[in-house]
Amino acid sequence: MIWTDGIHLISDKGLEELHTSAAKAGIKRCHFHRGRWPHYDIPKYLRPQFEAEKIDIRTLIRILRRRDEQEK
Repeated sequence: MIWTDGIHLISDKGLEELHTSAAKAGIKRCHFHRGRWPHYDIPKYLRPQFEAEKIDIRTLIRILRRRDEQEK
């Protein structure tokens, strides 16, 4: 599933889903950040019309930590 806090875009399924969803939404690859928790920054001009499950930042981090645990 794709999640956002309104600023960041993450997936709890993996990178393929994340990249596909970002491309469909018009988010360029240059907004992708690799690291412990790969994500896209949603450009300001796309934020008002962006559709995804909106959550607060604490919930977003819990989802990412849970995904980390499942990958171990």
